[in-house]
Amino acid sequence: MEKPKQEFFLSVHMLRGIASFLVLLCHSPKGFEAQHPAFCAFLNPLGFGVNTFLVISGFIIPYSMYKANYNFSDFRFFMSKRLVRLEPPYIVSIILVLLLNYINTLYPWYHGGPYTINWPFVLGHLAYINAFTGAHWLNWVYWTLAVEFQFYLTLSLVFPILNSNNKTKMFATFFGLLALSTIIVPGHPYIIFVYLPLFLMGISLFLYMTGKTTIREFYIMLVPTYIVFCIVQYLIGRTFANAPLMLLGGIAALPAIYYVKKVPRFFLWLGTISYSIYLTHMPLTTRFIMLYEKYMHLNFYVAWFLCVVSCVLFAWLFYLAVEKPFLALSKKIKVHRSA
Repeated sequence: MEKPKQEFFLSVHMLRGIASFLVLLCHSPKGFEAQHPAFCAFLNPLGFGVNTFLVISGFIIPYSMYKANYNFSDFRFFMSKRLVRLEPPYIVSIILVLLLNYINTLYPWYHGGPYTINWPFVLGHLAYINAFTGAHWLNWVYWTLAVEFQFYLTLSLVFPILNSNNKTKMFATFFGLLALSTIIVPGHPYIIFVYLPLFLMGISLFLYMTGKTTIREFYIMLVPTYIVFCIVQYLIGRTFANAPLMLLGGIAALPAIYYVKKVPRFFLWLGTISYSIYLTHMPLTTRFIMLYEKYMHLNFYVAWFLCVVSCVLFAWLFYLAVEKPFLALSKKIKVHRSA
């Protein structure tokens, strides 16, 4: 099949924005759980936005490699683009967390010791080493970036085989990755294996939309992937009842990517700043809750609304000042092949 002409999926941009906003909605009231358990329980399922991100990556990353005719020799260019695009905002967000932690010690109600930085712990965030050492994260959402980075490395090694016109090789690679997802590393929940089914759902759509598979083969890939995901979730301690709910966002993303062609401007804007929302919302909501408890005499729902709006506006400024320049720089990295 001829390569699709579509270069930019508005639907993917929209889904990124919605997913990041759902994660923000889910995380923003965490400090109020004791006072408003019903409201927090209502929002908690919105955490499936994280799974949606992984499914989206499973589709759009191989699709971009497909459009660029990626082969093994392009590894350096592929990883350079990803690193320049994603790492500088990530590092700046780490600095932001450290700065906010220091500001915490300046509050009148602070009675702890002087502020110190555990540098080995902080440096473990570079190259996402904390995912393998079992150390905690300065910002809880960083674990998903570690899993994403592992996916980039994995895909860069298997994509030429996965993209092969030889269906035997393609299916063997796909189901080989699915088999790897059953590997469970106790004490290391941030290793890619148990999240592979989410990426593979996106990959199955990529293979169908580029003509590598038929609609029947698409479902032959998708259904076992869904089943394996549920089984793996059970093996790591979650219930079969929770697994379908966790996949709700990811499953919904597939038809949305395929069918949605027009997107309202607000969702495009939200998609533009989605990475910045994701990086910065946790440290901001934590401090907002602290200030609310000490100084604000507002209705809880008003305070929660202001918290969400503040996080979105801050993310927009973060995008303009930090993310956008490096996004432009990453686009300048081109693959150079000899004739």
